[in-house]
Amino acid sequence: MGFGHLYNNVYVYPWNISDRIIDEIDTLEIEEYITIIQSEEFLFNKISYEGFSGANAARRVWDLDNISLMYKDKSKVVDKSKHDIIKLINTSNVDYQLLLSHYLRLTIVKEELINNDPMLPPDFLPGNWIGGDVLDSIEHQLNKLTSLFKTI
Repeated sequence: MGFGHLYNNVYVYPWNISDRIIDEIDTLEIEEYITIIQSEEFLFNKISYEGFSGANAARRVWDLDNISLMYKDKSKVVDKSKHDIIKLINTSNVDYQLLLSHYLRLTIVKEELINNDPMLPPDFLPGNWIGGDVLDSIEHQLNKLTSLFKTI
C-alpha cells in the first residue's frame, strides 16, 4: 500500500503516517514484532528523484516500471469503457444494466490502481507518468454514470 522496498525487510513511505501506523499496531497488538524508525532525511544513499542516479532510485524502490505498465494496461480498459458508455448513452433505448456493469468495472479498476499505486510526490515520478490522467478519466466516467443513474 505505497511502501517502497528499500532493503530486505526494510520499507519506506514518502508521507508521514506514523500516527496511523502506531494506532494500527496498537489495535492489532503486534508491538513486540515491529521495529519502526522515523526520519525526515537520509544521511547517505537517499531516495533519488526521477532523472537522478543513486543506489536508491525511486523507480526501483517502488517498482515504478511495473506500476506504469499497469496504468498503460488499465488505460486501454478505461478508454474502451469510455467509448462504450458514449455509444450506450446515445442509443434510443438506454440499457441501464449494461451501464451499471461499466460502473462496477470502472470502480474495480480504480480500486486496483489505487491499491497498487504508492501515490508518490510528483518529484519521484517519471515525466511521462499517466497515473493521474487515468484516474481522472475513471473519476469523470464514474461521475457521468452517477449523474445518469440519478435521472432514472
